[in-house]
Amino acid sequence: MHRTPLTLTAIVLLSACGRPDGSLEDQLEALTLQFPDSDGSAVDHFSDGVIVSGALSVDGSAADPSLAIAAADGGLTVDLHLPGASDLRWLDGAVVEAQLPPSDDISRWGTPALALADADGPAFVAQLVGHSPDAADSILGADFARFGPESGYDEKGTHGFRTRSAIIRTDDGPLEVLPGEVHAISRDGVSWRFVLIAAYTVESQRGAFSQTSKCMGPPDALSFEMVRVDVADGAETQLIRPDDLAPAVGPGCGI
Repeated sequence: MHRTPLTLTAIVLLSACGRPDGSLEDQLEALTLQFPDSDGSAVDHFSDGVIVSGALSVDGSAADPSLAIAAADGGLTVDLHLPGASDLRWLDGAVVEAQLPPSDDISRWGTPALALADADGPAFVAQLVGHSPDAADSILGADFARFGPESGYDEKGTHGFRTRSAIIRTDDGPLEVLPGEVHAISRDGVSWRFVLIAAYTVESQRGAFSQTSKCMGPPDALSFEMVRVDVADGAETQLIRPDDLAPAVGPGCGI
């Protein structure tokens, strides 16, 4: 059964005037995954990679959906928080393949990427804050998203954060995006709603193991979410992080 994605205008939920000014506060909150059928940790699911196929059920809201894939091998259940409110409810009832690409040992501190595909191809891709800022390349192709120019500098704990834009490769050429921005893009002839969640590089420990503190510093971030849409109107929208939620910063010491 063919399922039609929502239009871009139907799933933009929050907007405000103005653009980010380059501080860490401009980042959206973290995109998170929790696995209620386990201890809640993504480590066991991501270290070797996971591919699960089956019928998908979607409950909850656009920003906080619960996904369950019924499969003969046990399936997969995951609770998401999507800062960009990429509405996945149009996929409810579809047969999908969920892909969680494998990660290296460092990436166990964070969950790198999640993708959903239906009969028409990729339908949703998310790259989380973690120690694999290029994890989604295996899904979207090499160099789909890369750091852009520095836009500001901020400090949190013992670390300096150089906030950046992201450069997204689209069918129309490179597109520079700032955190919180929503853009309609085309990739390989397919229309997407793209939201940049966070983009920065971290000074000092920069996610490396410290022999002094015996722990890892926070990682760089290049986090985004994107959902396939049937009609993209090209309008740019700015999402604003709720005041009661912290900016997306990965796990680590000194923050």
